[in-house]
Amino acid sequence: MAERLHACGTHVTCYEQS
Repeated sequence: MAERLHACGTHVTCYEQS
């Protein structure tokens, strides 16, 4: 899941949406 967080720009908001 870390890769997705980085892909979004380490944004909690975007990470939660993913």
